Amino acid sequence: GVRGWRRYWLRGERGEDEPEDLLGWGRERRSVIGIDVTNIAGVLTERGDLEGARAAEREGLPLVKESDYAWGWMDHLALRTALARKISNAARLAGFADSTFAAKDTSRQPNEARARDRLQALLREKLCPDELERLLAEGAKMSEDEACRLALEE
Repeated sequence: GVRGWRRYWLRGERGEDEPEDLLGWGRERRSVIGIDVTNIAGVLTERGDLEGARAAEREGLPLVKESDYAWGWMDHLALRTALARKISNAARLAGFADSTFAAKDTSRQPNEARARDRLQALLREKLCPDELERLLAEGAKMSEDEACRLALEE
């Protein structure tokens, strides 16, 4: 591990692990930190702390994006966006999330489903059906980079 390798290096010896092996461990750890921080953003969104959620998103989203897993948090990002009264952008993010979950043939975890259900209620309340359908379709065409930029917009 990292500590063992460092101990050998400090003594000028060669450890069991190569530095290149440890780089992979470090990248994996960054992803885990990103997952934890974006999960915290979801909790803060549910609790109504939109400012705190946004700060956590800015920190965690780039880390999960490195692992090509930013799509997994789009429901929470979209909900926070809707609660911040950016309804059109929230609908686009929902469209991106829906299309990505479908393309990956995976289902939402309970917390994601809860966020998506709450988001859907807000979108139906604020948008007419045609407008909602149009915005969801726009979001379905976005790349992950575009969705992340939109989610972190001021």
